[in-house]
Amino acid sequence: HSWFRTAINGSQRYADYYVQVNRREKIHEFVRDGDVVCTYRDPDGLVQQLVCSHPGIDRTHGMWVAIQGKTYQFFRDSYPDRVKLNLRNPRLLEEIFTLLGEEFSAGTLGKRFSKVDKLLLHRSSPLEGVGDESHALVALFRNLIRHLCPFGIVLPDAPKAEDMLASFAGMRTTIARNQCSSEGDLVSAHCLRGAMLHMMLMESIAPFWRVLSKMPQLPPGVSWTNFLEHNEAYDMFFHPIGVRERILESLPSKQLQVREQ
Repeated sequence: HSWFRTAINGSQRYADYYVQVNRREKIHEFVRDGDVVCTYRDPDGLVQQLVCSHPGIDRTHGMWVAIQGKTYQFFRDSYPDRVKLNLRNPRLLEEIFTLLGEEFSAGTLGKRFSKVDKLLLHRSSPLEGVGDESHALVALFRNLIRHLCPFGIVLPDAPKAEDMLASFAGMRTTIARNQCSSEGDLVSAHCLRGAMLHMMLMESIAPFWRVLSKMPQLPPGVSWTNFLEHNEAYDMFFHPIGVRERILESLPSKQLQVREQ
């Protein structure tokens, strides 16, 4: 990204656009309920445990970059080339607002907020919960988008429990004289993605409707949604234990490739 290239070319302003965990050290790694968990200690003594999103790729939660003779340790919680934006930086937010204005003026109609439960990094927690700050940030972007475009939508997305995702639908409100949700319009449920694959493999619509019927109720005007195509690898955690085994048994007959991690 141009911001990151500007940062590594020596701009302190753009380096501050990203979360830095300089001199953090990894002190332990273990497996918990199938997840690879890394334990880190910061220079001030704070110890934090983080789950590896893609343990087969990297288990450091960091990217080390030398900038003008100084080593920066940028934080990431996904792929090694995706460092985390510091959304507490007002200069960064100002630049994002400007970009959103340009994009929606050019015809963009919606924005997806990936990993909406982890928009902000909390050093004192293992990033398992969702704080009020994440909801406030989504609501802030939601207000801006609706003022830019009366039809603009916000799509919160995270591979988390449906109850948590449903909270990002917010509540019914009025923005720019139009009734809408205070946060998301379309909430992306990964369990529906799993149910859709289950439906296709079993050649029955029952698995999909069974999952959909148990989804939490959303406020008026907000809907659950699902991507027909996705840019990430498919994970079996979308399915409960028991369903996974039946799907795996059907894969050879469907000529699909299974990769174990």
